[in-house]
Amino acid sequence: MKKIIHIDGNIDKEIIRDDILSETYDRLSNMNVKEIIRVRDIIFNIDNINEIIEVKKEEISNKKMTIYKANSIISKRYISILENKINYNYKYEKSSPIHLIKMCNKIIEVSEKWPDDKSSRWLGYIQGVMTVNGFINVDDEREYSRNIFHKVYYDNGIELPKSESI
Repeated sequence: MKKIIHIDGNIDKEIIRDDILSETYDRLSNMNVKEIIRVRDIIFNIDNINEIIEVKKEEISNKKMTIYKANSIISKRYISILENKINYNYKYEKSSPIHLIKMCNKIIEVSEKWPDDKSSRWLGYIQGVMTVNGFINVDDEREYSRNIFHKVYYDNGIELPKSESI
């Protein structure tokens, strides 16, 4: 991802929008027309781009990044994806987009009160269901979350784990 903070600390909206466009381009072939229109509206609606900028600011802020904050950032991302899948035909209630959104909201609201691993396990379940249903893919999620979790490791004095390919 490109650097989006200038020396004076200001965020460059054009660079963020360009990054979002390039990240989205590869996914367009798997989207239907309704999803593509929503992506276009999100990217070019200044109100929504400001919301995206706020998430980006949180990701790159100088505040100490915790696993809870990282999982909340990713949960917000999944909510935005799942909101477009509400009418998706699912086999089990616990794998429905509505249930997954509730899980994401719970992670955002209360996960700092949970044991360290609980929000990560919940997020793993959410990711698994979303991957099996084709809402996300493993490579894109690894690329998206890598910098977020590297900041968690760095801020908490944890050695970066070696990347593994299977």
